[in-house]
Formats: sequence, C-alpha cells, structure tokens
Amino acid sequence: MAWVPPGEFHMGSTEGGAEERPVHRVSITRGLWMYRHDVTNAQYRAFESDHDSGKYDGLSLTADQYPVVRVAWEEAQGYAEWAGAHLPTEAQWEYACRAGTTSRFWWGDSETDAGRYANVADRASLRLWPWWVVFDTDDGYPASSPVGAFLPNAFGLYDVIGNVWQWCADWFGDSYYERSPAEDPAGPGTGEFRVIRGGSWDCYPAHSRAAYRNWLVPPESRYPWLGMRCVVPVQPI
Repeated sequence: MAWVPPGEFHMGSTEGGAEERPVHRVSITRGLWMYRHDVTNAQYRAFESDHDSGKYDGLSLTADQYPVVRVAWEEAQGYAEWAGAHLPTEAQWEYACRAGTTSRFWWGDSETDAGRYANVADRASLRLWPWWVVFDTDDGYPASSPVGAFLPNAFGLYDVIGNVWQWCADWFGDSYYERSPAEDPAGPGTGEFRVIRGGSWDCYPAHSRAAYRNWLVPPESRYPWLGMRCVVPVQPI
C-alpha cells in the first residue's frame, strides 16, 4: 500500500459536463493507505478461487499480475471487506489520483506523454481496432497490462489512470457537487448507478482526465475494462 496523507484539493473541472461542476474545495481529513496497484487476478483469486477475468477479442486478461476485471460492485465490495479494506470514496480517489496536481492528468496536460504513465487507448490499440479514438502515443499494450508497468504518481500509486476503471463506494448524483460537504464527502445516500473512476486501456483523453466521472454503469456490471483498488483509512486516536 501507499500512504496518502490528509489534505485539501479542488474537486471537479470546468472541462467536462455539468456533473463535474462546480469545482469545489474538498478536505480529506484522515490519511489513508491505498493499494499501490489495482487488485490483481492473483489477489482476487485468493478470495474467489474460480474467478476468470476472461478475454477481450482473443486477448487474455486473466494472468496473475494483470488487474482483475469482470467484477460487479457487490463483488468488489465483498473482496474489500474480506481484505479488511474499503472501496475508496470518489473524493478519496480523485485526491489520491491528483497527488497535489491541478492538471488534466496527474502527470500534466500532455496527451503524448501518456504512454509513460498510463495504459490507455493508443497506437497499440489502433493496430487492432483502427476505428478507435486514441491518444497519440504507444504504450505497447492494446488491452490490459501487468500492474505497475508504468510510472507512479507522487503518492506512489500505479495505474491510477488507465489499465482498468476502478469502482468507487459512492452512488452517483449528477448534481451532488452543488451540495457536497466540504469535508470527506461520501456521495448521495441512494442512487441507481455507482461511480467508476480512472479510465482504462480502451479510453481516449477526455475520459482519462483526473476529474472525469463515469457513472452509466449499473452496479451489477461485469466488464473487461472494469476493476478495483482498495483503501484502508486510518482511524482517529
């Protein structure tokens, strides 16, 4: 795990849709330990021994050091609880992703630099799926990659953008930012969809931004680009 200290940041963006506005200051009042990597197939199979992440267009996604995919929200939450952890709140996730930055991506604003930091849709993807919209870079992986194959952010987190989308604990609310508490927001009390964050190996730049909120995903969804990472908040003394 990597240590994510308490702090403040500006959550949201003026670049996206109304669901990313207003940009507002948020305090994460307790430090937390976050998994350095997405949960891997090997880790998840210690919990659910017969899980198979399967293939995408003939490419295997199920090697031990690849991120687990095809897990529904309840299954992801079940793994987290079994491991003595939680799924991150959306605010915890964005704060940890940004790691003190204010740019589009945690590494800056450059799309062509993405191949050093994230497994995203790129020229490697375009060679197999020429109709895709991609980053102008080549990370060498058309689909999933082993966790930790790219450079980490300032908190020591790998693949926080790219590789697989990550389930968050929150229900989605399209106007939640308008009434979000300033400290440790945890999302609406109810909803239809759960938030996923971070983009994946099939995502183009607009969907890979630190502020981008993906929500049109029912909690029972199991997709080849959807996985998870966990956090362990530090309890106050």
